[in-house]
Amino acid sequence: SGFDARYRIDCDDLYCYCKGTDHLIDWLHHFAPWAGRRERQGAEMILKRLLPHIPGKAVKIAGFSLGGAVGVELALLIAGEVRLTIAGSKRPRWRDKLKKLDYIAYKHRGDIVPWLPPWRPRIKRMVKIGRWTPLFWRAHLSPLYREVLAREGF
Repeated sequence: SGFDARYRIDCDDLYCYCKGTDHLIDWLHHFAPWAGRRERQGAEMILKRLLPHIPGKAVKIAGFSLGGAVGVELALLIAGEVRLTIAGSKRPRWRDKLKKLDYIAYKHRGDIVPWLPPWRPRIKRMVKIGRWTPLFWRAHLSPLYREVLAREGF
């Protein structure tokens, strides 16, 4: 469990991908009362690695599942223009601040993670992908998420 992010520099673009849930502890994180603080701390750790590379670059951030919530926090920490792509993301803490970002959010039909945690405000502009399935874990692990992230350059 923990946060994992990868970045690459491609000419004038800086891409950072925040990996999602891959452990039982991460699933518990979706419901933890301290989750927002942990997401912010993860974003701050990632930002320390990115800071030397940001000047003069177009910053593009993507996140899947828990990584989507961390990606939102990271985008909010970076001064300047950031392009944010989130896929199958849990609900971020700051919907009002999310509106100020240049973002696109994808949700596979049947995926329950974008509804978690239920006490956070939902993301309003979500692009729905895939066919509905009652098997939420299949929807959450759909290869369609990888395809849309690949189209965005991740």
